[in-house]
Amino acid sequence: MSDETVTEVVEEKQPGVEEFNTKASKEAGAREITMKWNIGKDVQESVDMFGAEVVHGTFRKGIIVAVQAPIRRMLDAKNEDGSLKFTDEQIVNFVHNEYKPGVRSARVGGGSAKSMEKLIAEIMKLPKEKRLAALAEAGLEL
Repeated sequence: MSDETVTEVVEEKQPGVEEFNTKASKEAGAREITMKWNIGKDVQESVDMFGAEVVHGTFRKGIIVAVQAPIRRMLDAKNEDGSLKFTDEQIVNFVHNEYKPGVRSARVGGGSAKSMEKLIAEIMKLPKEKRLAALAEAGLEL
C-alpha cells in the first residue's frame, strides 16, 4: 500500500458563473443536463453582456412572478369566522409599502397553529446534529 496522498482539486467559483441543472420533464429518467453559464457578476456586468432591455425585461418578469405568491396567500387568507382576512386595499398597500423582492418575511395569512405544530414535529424528528445545523442556518439557537 502506498503512502500517497490524494488531494481533491476544488474548483473556485468564478464570479458571475452560475451552475444549474435542467430536465426535459419531471418524469423519472428524463434527459437532463448540468451546465455553467456566465450571467455577469453584478447588474452592470449583466447589462454589459446582454443589454439593459434584456436585463430589465428579465427582472420585470421575475419580480411579477415573485410578488404573486404573497398576494395569492393574502387573497386566500381567512379569519376564523371564514371572512376575508385582507381587503384589496390592504394587499395593494402591502405590495407598495412592505414587499421587498428577494427578502423573505413571515408568511402573511398563510400560517396556522396546526402547520406550525407540524413543522416543529418534523424538526424534532431530525437527528440532533441535523436539527442543530438547520436551526443554525436559520439563525436560531436552542
